[in-house]
Amino acid sequence: MGLFAKKIIETIIVDGMKCSHCSQRVVDALKKINVKATVSLESKMVEVSYHEGKTTLEEIKKVITDLGFVC
Repeated sequence: MGLFAKKIIETIIVDGMKCSHCSQRVVDALKKINVKATVSLESKMVEVSYHEGKTTLEEIKKVITDLGFVC
């Protein structure tokens, strides 16, 4: 991986988040794997920003599903 890894932004539809506590759990869990996340409870979406080579979209989805949500 070079000095400047490509930044990737993806939007994931996530079902099961009902309150701000749920969204904060997602944000906190993704932060642990160096992923920046913004949650919209209204639209049931999580926008994630991460660097190529540091993690994958599949790993991000696994973190979310391990919390009990569906994506």
